[in-house]
Amino acid sequence: MSTRSPLLFLTLLACIGGGDKGAGDTGPAPDGGGDGGGTHSGDGGGSADTGGDTGNSVLPPQPEPFTLHVTGGADLDLYFDTPTCSKPLGSHNFRAFWRDSTGSHVFVLVAELLGTYTDPGTYDTPTGHATVKLQEEAGSKGAQRYFSTQVDQGDSAEITIDYLDEEKQEVAWGSFSFNGLHGDSGPALTATPQPIPIWCEALN
Repeated sequence: MSTRSPLLFLTLLACIGGGDKGAGDTGPAPDGGGDGGGTHSGDGGGSADTGGDTGNSVLPPQPEPFTLHVTGGADLDLYFDTPTCSKPLGSHNFRAFWRDSTGSHVFVLVAELLGTYTDPGTYDTPTGHATVKLQEEAGSKGAQRYFSTQVDQGDSAEITIDYLDEEKQEVAWGSFSFNGLHGDSGPALTATPQPIPIWCEALN
């Protein structure tokens, strides 16, 4: 055997044992951050899904029923106790509803983002096309009244989605507010208290 063979063998063994921390070993990936762009601000990043497969264990307690005091274009005291949400999987539409399960009135309060929802965050009327509506549904007496945010009348709304689990179609929560709603005629309709909660344990 050549006298060089043991030396060559030891050299090769050292190279194999030492490993190589080359370009493939980059460690944990950094947090990309950001809000995913779009027509809204913020990323709603305060909440994380810690509920495992159930997802909804992070859902905050259901908001208490409330009475919306409406003045201006109409004088109403509207009781709301039933929140629901609609977010078809893969679509950019989001709607949050409040209704009255007691039957004391047939108004529904709606906050919606049509074609503009991308990620949790805050959407406003000028850039995110946030809209709030107060309308009477079937069952009302007389002509059904309808009020909505109308930009040309100076109305605006803000809808904040703090968390939305679209994949599991389970939970969403946040809040919305508006400075005025208009009907076909008459002065602006204003309401208190605000902001109004968004809370859904399912997405329809």
